[in-house]
Amino acid sequence: MAAAAAAVGVGMGLAVSTKMANPAGRFVNSSSPIWASLSLSDGASGTSVEPKTGVEFPNVVDGTRRLLGVGLRKKNLFGLKNIDVYAFGVYADDDDVKGLKEKYGTLTMSQLKESKEFHADVLEQDLRMTVRLQIVYSRLSIRSVRSAFEESVGSRLRKYSGSDNKELLQRFTSLFRDEYKIPRGSTIDLSRERG
Repeated sequence: MAAAAAAVGVGMGLAVSTKMANPAGRFVNSSSPIWASLSLSDGASGTSVEPKTGVEFPNVVDGTRRLLGVGLRKKNLFGLKNIDVYAFGVYADDDDVKGLKEKYGTLTMSQLKESKEFHADVLEQDLRMTVRLQIVYSRLSIRSVRSAFEESVGSRLRKYSGSDNKELLQRFTSLFRDEYKIPRGSTIDLSRERG
């Protein structure tokens, strides 16, 4: 489960480092503060849409986790074709986001992307988060998911923590067994709790 927590922490970095849509569905200008897209909406209901795929994400999950942003994972096949693999939504607990907003609310998205302190805070703080993956590629295998996590999460762990945590990552990805099927439309939630 600790690897899932690391993956969710990395999800926050993903949300910060990709072009995001806020819960109202408008794109955030990269020169505006990131918190414009991380603002907490007043309404607990409703959905937001990842614009390229049309995948809808609820604005709130688990009662207190608000949608911070949505994105799309693409994979380049042999330099010939890009495929859309999954749309993702990154959620964090209201109170946890407020704490980060107090510390980093004046920084632009560019500054946040470059801030090692911000990434360390996201990875090291006891943030309650969820990354929801909505599968959009119809021929996705669990082996591909396992490989993508090892590649993507592993490189981010090395970049932001200075360690590859290979054993931790392998324990996490071993949960993705070959007998699991993940057809288009499947949802995978990766959640991090306190403690």
